Amino acid sequence: MQSHAKDLRSFLEILDKRWPGEVLRVDTHGKAFDIAACDAAAFLAKLQSSGKRPVTLFRGFKTLSGEIWEGELLFSELATLRKQAAAMDLDGEVNFQDLAQEFSRRNRLTQKPVKITASEAPIHQTVVTGARMSLFDLPVYRKDEFDAKPGWLCAVGIGREPDSGRYNLSWHRLHVHSAAHASARINPRHLMEYMNRYRAKGYDKMPVAFALGHHPAFEVAAGSNCAWGVDEYEFAG
Repeated sequence: MQSHAKDLRSFLEILDKRWPGEVLRVDTHGKAFDIAACDAAAFLAKLQSSGKRPVTLFRGFKTLSGEIWEGELLFSELATLRKQAAAMDLDGEVNFQDLAQEFSRRNRLTQKPVKITASEAPIHQTVVTGARMSLFDLPVYRKDEFDAKPGWLCAVGIGREPDSGRYNLSWHRLHVHSAAHASARINPRHLMEYMNRYRAKGYDKMPVAFALGHHPAFEVAAGSNCAWGVDEYEFAG
């Protein structure tokens, strides 16, 4: 299948159209449901124990700020071969061997990202800056009983190498400490090397973005290895 520019919405539309029931939407309005108390994880564990692993979207829950989250919180978007194949634009049911071969083939290909204007970008539909920004307004969650409190966010970190301009994508679990602070563990790989290069140039900070809610293919790219010289935006393409 020819691949075109896509986002998470289009991915969910494909699943809804081809496999009704593959996307489960859970409305928690008015229910005793607390994502920071592992309730989402308990719900997913119950589903898995019954042999079900749909993409699951929770809505209507409260954030740490006490406000109702206006969006949805997504889990299990890549939990099965079917969903992994859909993320790669493959038609129909695909076995593991075929999926692995196609993934290996695409590892050798790159495609430059499609650039769109800020006015067209869905991410700019809502913009919060300055004093209005609060991590407590985001869906901070806990997965296990002994997870650190108040909770976590899990996002793809995006860093830019200062000389070549190469972008790196990598998964990071962000421990939220307060409304204004979170910490991330940076392993000794590309992003840490970028930090060292910024430091060598006399900078005490490195610009970085954390993306949540991207297309699953972007997430796969962020969790995969590619050559040092390959821009990971293009690798995701």
